[in-house]
Amino acid sequence: MLTGLNPAKASGPATRVVDLQYAYGPVGDLGMHTVGEVCGSEAAMAARFPAWSAHWAGMGHAMADMMDMSYFSCAWNDAVLAGAESPGGSTVIQLPAGEFRVDQTLYVLDGVFRGAPGGATRLVMDTEVWQGRPTLMQVLALPMRSGRMEISDLVLVGPGKQTLPEACGVWIDWPGASCTMERITAEGFGGTAINIIGASATGLRDLVFRDNGTAVRLDLAVGGDHTVERVNGSSNATWFGARAGGLEEFDWHIAAVGPDANGRAESGRLLQLEGLARVDLNQVTFAAAGSAAWIEVSAAREGSRVSGTGMRVRGEGRPWLSDLDRGMLYGASSGDEGGFSFCWVPGSPEGRLPETCGNGPDGAVYKAGGGSISIGAVNGPVLTDLEWGYNSSGLFYSCAASDTSLQNRLNELQPHILRFPGGTLANFYHPGGLGYGIRQQDVNLVAGFTVHNNINGNFQNEQALIAAGEVTRNYIHEMIALAQATGSKVLYVANLLTGTVGETVAVLNAFANAGVEVVGVELGNEAHLSAYDFRFGSVANYLAVAQPYATAIQNNFPGLKIGLNGYPPGILKDMGPAGTQRALDWNTACSEAAFGDALIIHCYSRPGNCNQSDVHANFLCGADFSQVYANEKLPVALAELSSLGSKKIWITEWNIDGRYNHYGNSMAQALFYGDMAITMAQAPKVSMSAYHELLAYGDGYNLVKKTWSMIIPQVNYWTSELFADLYVPGNQPQSVTMTGINGLRGYAFLAADGMQHLYLVNRSGSPMDLSSFAGSASNVSWTVIGSSSIVEGTGPNAAMAQGNVTAVSGVAASIASVQLPAYAIAHLKWIPVTNGPLWSTTFSGTQGCTLTAMTGSSVSQPITQRCANISGGQVVTHAKTSFPMQVTTSKVLLLGVTFSNVGVGRWINSRLRFQGQPGRICDVVTGQVMATVSAGVRYEQLALDFGGPVPVESLIGRPNIGNKTALMTIEGMKLFP
Repeated sequence: MLTGLNPAKASGPATRVVDLQYAYGPVGDLGMHTVGEVCGSEAAMAARFPAWSAHWAGMGHAMADMMDMSYFSCAWNDAVLAGAESPGGSTVIQLPAGEFRVDQTLYVLDGVFRGAPGGATRLVMDTEVWQGRPTLMQVLALPMRSGRMEISDLVLVGPGKQTLPEACGVWIDWPGASCTMERITAEGFGGTAINIIGASATGLRDLVFRDNGTAVRLDLAVGGDHTVERVNGSSNATWFGARAGGLEEFDWHIAAVGPDANGRAESGRLLQLEGLARVDLNQVTFAAAGSAAWIEVSAAREGSRVSGTGMRVRGEGRPWLSDLDRGMLYGASSGDEGGFSFCWVPGSPEGRLPETCGNGPDGAVYKAGGGSISIGAVNGPVLTDLEWGYNSSGLFYSCAASDTSLQNRLNELQPHILRFPGGTLANFYHPGGLGYGIRQQDVNLVAGFTVHNNINGNFQNEQALIAAGEVTRNYIHEMIALAQATGSKVLYVANLLTGTVGETVAVLNAFANAGVEVVGVELGNEAHLSAYDFRFGSVANYLAVAQPYATAIQNNFPGLKIGLNGYPPGILKDMGPAGTQRALDWNTACSEAAFGDALIIHCYSRPGNCNQSDVHANFLCGADFSQVYANEKLPVALAELSSLGSKKIWITEWNIDGRYNHYGNSMAQALFYGDMAITMAQAPKVSMSAYHELLAYGDGYNLVKKTWSMIIPQVNYWTSELFADLYVPGNQPQSVTMTGINGLRGYAFLAADGMQHLYLVNRSGSPMDLSSFAGSASNVSWTVIGSSSIVEGTGPNAAMAQGNVTAVSGVAASIASVQLPAYAIAHLKWIPVTNGPLWSTTFSGTQGCTLTAMTGSSVSQPITQRCANISGGQVVTHAKTSFPMQVTTSKVLLLGVTFSNVGVGRWINSRLRFQGQPGRICDVVTGQVMATVSAGVRYEQLALDFGGPVPVESLIGRPNIGNKTALMTIEGMKLFP
């Protein structure tokens, strides 16, 4: 299959896929060879690399010089130039595994450049015989067609700063481009590892940088769709650099840096910013020596901003930010070594920076004051395991099961179920055909109905792919492969419209034989629609058709759950009396049927009256309609269905609809997701939930967006991830009471592990903090998805050309400091206050890298050199011991502790060390003397009382630094709230 081909455009210019291994001979075996060694003559070389030979000669170079070049470099560039010369379409270049010597710049153009998975493709820059500018990879100076480029799965190795200090890894100088890079490692580039110039959109993910001058530079960019996330590495002089040009401005979001990121000893700069730009840093953990500021800004004009959330840095005596033009230095808002947030704008008063920029009128954050938020007692049955996941309708037209990008996204989300083959598609699926096995005669049966447009489009695409030789087997094999790769279970939708009982049994046998668990079978899809009256027509006829399917399933697969097609209750569709009665009669009959375990409904909020000319007004109208749908109408509908009998309820398709492109990939859609998730959790009979849909090319219903070889999260990807804890078995629902706060909805539960959870949906249109929370909640882990605009999403949608919504996480000492944007969804969790310790251990076990907790969660040290000797119920530290853990505590109790070294400067944990004189334990933040001890003396109990809650980042030693840890033996430890 041509993995870059969009089946919706199969009749247009074809995607040109070049596998270098097969197109140019055994490239993987020739990675370190020259052209002359392989080809033998200039004539053979010209025949092997016609496009590159012509280009080389056209630049005035001698052909004899090309004979000495790397065979791999010539194969790459020939493939690129041949693609540039081919009419239309785009190019996908697939590289084999291996290490390849590169002695000439590798050119790139719009298209996909993809190495072997797992970093198995290494491109090594050989500067001894380098030809031209010392850049490993750069844009070919030719007109671009698609304006998009994707590079993934490569290890780029430079010569090192001592050999060639100006060497660059990737140089993309391409105004207006959209550049995506994933799973790239770059090391040894004295200049810049990745430099992107003039781009309109960039998405850089899963990157590792080592020993580079600058890791990433973003220069002369425009717009707000620029993201770097999941970055790690070491010894880069500057990690992120950006330069805005002229009057242009752009936004850059940098997230999830670390946990082991560090800079060079002589500099170690985190960010260098020039011009009008807004940079948001989120969850950055960074360490470096030196005396320069962590962040340097210059030529900053009004409108510029540098802000951060969840910042954790290590470095002695460094200013946080330096405004070079104004000669001003700034400190972090909450201490350079603690987790903190900050915001800087040009002209900020010198000194400590505030924690937030403020996003309400005049920068205000509205207090949730004047009201209260409280969590009450457990008030409902313990939740069982809700099978939740996604509808995979049409998935394999767009994406192969072997696509690692798709697999990685599913492994991150860990859905319980994938619905196969989908909705409308299921009524035409045949396991004996190619693809989804759609047949022309079946499509003709629904001519004249809306369903026909949907299924006929699928049929035409499928036939085009079959004719092109890109579909060679039934897609059940793809579903099996994907389920096996991701550990997902399957919800199967049987074809009752045009299929047979035998086909259904055959499909279920195929899944069983492959070891894929099927959690349930839907007997048809939306059987009540008038398009299907020729087969069903009435609920009696539907049940008559369904009966033999149910019998066969029960006989062949005892215990497998079966769902019957229900009819959405009238309130969900604003039906008149007749429609309401038909829905009730249909659902009553299905509920009373002797077979079947569940009623199935689909829930689409369709705000049909939201047709205002102003798109923002349209969004607000649709969001208000969908709030009523999810919060008011759906509970009534679920109560009606629950009252009809004992059957469970499966909601196997749901989303916001009604000219859905107006709402897709927006906070309006995310808020609907949040309200629907809470409403379903409050209905005990809802046992299956499938969001529609998993993947598509557009920005509508889909959870993730396919763009060539990349899988890009949409806003509800983050929302779905946020709600994962909601579906864990054993959660005990609690009442949530809110007074005097408009537009805020909450849902709380106690998890089986004792953790307190609180979900909040803010539709107020005003940012707020949670200072009105009634009760004590400290050391609160929080994740927030939100924006000041209800139309914003993760990228483009119908109302906003760019968007930058993502999930932001952190740990707050108190719930009162957690802030919600104007439109937001939040998940907060903490350990409820008790009289006992919030964490304790007796140092059981023999694993020196794990502190096994008796209360709370065990703590592991991923760096073995910073572990300790744990045996016999005690821990014995050494100078580099550290066990990082973020917690807020008011008292540390050491049991059976003996210090063998009480020298000044030795650390007990991230807040306590010996200061002033040997044996004096002090709080390094307040200077308070906590205790005075002597070396060699065993203390049965040593209480180190802070007098109030303080953040501690490491139980023992300094977090992930572990230098000068106090040498001691400890037999037990407790932390108190």
